[in-house]
Amino acid sequence: MSLRYNLVNEDKNESEAKVSELVTSLRKDMDRRFQELNSRVTESMESGRKVIRERPLLAVGVATAVGLVLGLLVGTRNKR
Repeated sequence: MSLRYNLVNEDKNESEAKVSELVTSLRKDMDRRFQELNSRVTESMESGRKVIRERPLLAVGVATAVGLVLGLLVGTRNKR
């Protein structure tokens, strides 16, 4: 029974090591993807700010149009 216990224990240790390696690898991958996403979001925000600075009236017009459309959608939805 001692030999069987040792074999099971070794398998358990190997499995734990594999899981630990997998978790470490997944963490590194998620960190890398988060950094990429963060960079893209930052670039998009800067691009949007640049457009707003260069064409403020266009930005106000777009915001107004989006607000009107959302208002119409929400308003008609409540009347049903």
